Amino acid sequence: MIRRQETCCFCALHRQNFLPRPLNHLRWRTNKGHASQTALADKILALSQDASGEGVVLVAYGDVTHHDEWENCFGRLDNIVQAKTGVAEVLHCWFGHIAEYSREPTQSAIREILSRHDRAIVIPVLVARDKYFQEELIGGAISELRLADRIAYAADAILPDPSLNKWVVSIVRESYAMIHEGKLQSREQSR
Repeated sequence: MIRRQETCCFCALHRQNFLPRPLNHLRWRTNKGHASQTALADKILALSQDASGEGVVLVAYGDVTHHDEWENCFGRLDNIVQAKTGVAEVLHCWFGHIAEYSREPTQSAIREILSRHDRAIVIPVLVARDKYFQEELIGGAISELRLADRIAYAADAILPDPSLNKWVVSIVRESYAMIHEGKLQSREQSR
């Protein structure tokens, strides 16, 4: 096993992971999250009616082990999304095991946004669609608030997204070319 640097596609959050030896010549590369941040902003703008009077709640699974890193990552993401969309405010909350799968953190964040803005746009920041997560937990939290006229929500996921798909293909092609040209090598070869 070797160590490699991984970057969160949303905010360039670096973590160390271990890979089996056959994959040691590949490295995950990002463009400081540009494609994923754009995809997220596009989802928000698709639900927006008047960005200046709306706030956004980004709802993510969360992580107990790397909680501080996730808080920092989503803090930066909140700022980036606000700048890209022009919404009045962006908050984030967790719903996964870190919140014991409770609807309360989502409801609390939505209430906070609605206390200061006309509408809340709720976006699940999840890679894949999961009926339990998007419909039961997040969707259920929204339904219980009984404020459907003030909340915009689409029970979807980050993927599929054409810009992200293109970005992944470009990174793979770039990495392949670098390997072929001998410009990308494993850490073992560079020692």
